[in-house]
Amino acid sequence: MISLIKNVFFDVTLLYKNFLHWNASKLIIYVYALILSIISVIPLVFIYFIYAVLTWNSFVEIILAMYNWSQVSTIFWNIVLLLFSILFPLVYFFSYILIFKLNLSYIDWKKLKYKKNSYFDFVLMRRFFLNLLLFFIIISSPILIMLLLTSIFIFFMWGVEWFLSYISSNTWFLFPILSFLFVATFVISSIYLAFRFFFSFFILIEKDYWVFKSLKKSFKKTSWFKKLLKSFVILLISLVVLLPFNYIWFTVSKASEELYFYSNYLSLEEETASTLYSVNEEYYDYLTIKYDWVNLEEANNKSLFYSIVLNLFVIFSFLFYYGFMPMLLTSMYKRVIA
Repeated sequence: MISLIKNVFFDVTLLYKNFLHWNASKLIIYVYALILSIISVIPLVFIYFIYAVLTWNSFVEIILAMYNWSQVSTIFWNIVLLLFSILFPLVYFFSYILIFKLNLSYIDWKKLKYKKNSYFDFVLMRRFFLNLLLFFIIISSPILIMLLLTSIFIFFMWGVEWFLSYISSNTWFLFPILSFLFVATFVISSIYLAFRFFFSFFILIEKDYWVFKSLKKSFKKTSWFKKLLKSFVILLISLVVLLPFNYIWFTVSKASEELYFYSNYLSLEEETASTLYSVNEEYYDYLTIKYDWVNLEEANNKSLFYSIVLNLFVIFSFLFYYGFMPMLLTSMYKRVIA
């Protein structure tokens, strides 16, 4: 186990040995994924403007409606927004395939040329999206199966009317138990299924397999309990290593946000400040108690300072931090699973 952990974290150091190539490749991949995601949602934006033109009379009203939820909160608009919310991140996820392929080249002691990644491998792209869809269906299937079986059992044993009357009279007792059972079953089974099928994405990259075969191979390769245990230990150690970075990020971003809102609150006129206070009394009471010793000028200066620190930390994180977990997963695939 110790030897395995050393090998895995040695693979992570390969990122920093190829520091310039790694960061240049990351930048290209993320920009590419962002452009690809924007292109993918252009039809939805086009549909929105057609809908808006038929609904409002002027271009100004169309733009204003984008910032006024009450004007566009219709079933049609909600469907468009839902599709946008699903499609944009779904397409962006393809960047992780490109990152995994880059990481595999480092582990093989090679540098993947900037133009040689699978940016326009549409066969791989199609397989990835199908694999991702099936992956999400698989890991969410336990809760759907439990709901279906529970519904069928209740219907045939006591009927719907009894169940509804029981809920109305014993809500305090029934719902917490059912909720706990459903959540516990869903979390445990989903984590297990995610582990069994996640490495199909790596198999898609390394082997010229169709989606169902890659899922089957992943399930087969993760069948040993030792592999699950080793993977769990490696992930646990990595989370401990990353904990300080996450804590710094949380602390700085929280302080920056609080000082920004508090400085704005202090700069308002008394009547406007009272109106804002009435909207969220608990939050502004918390800010007032925490930053009572800070005047407006100090609040502005500290807000600016934390904003600068936060931006510097974002740059630092991109250069040294973003990409750590994908490489860890890639190394787990090579060292533990494959």
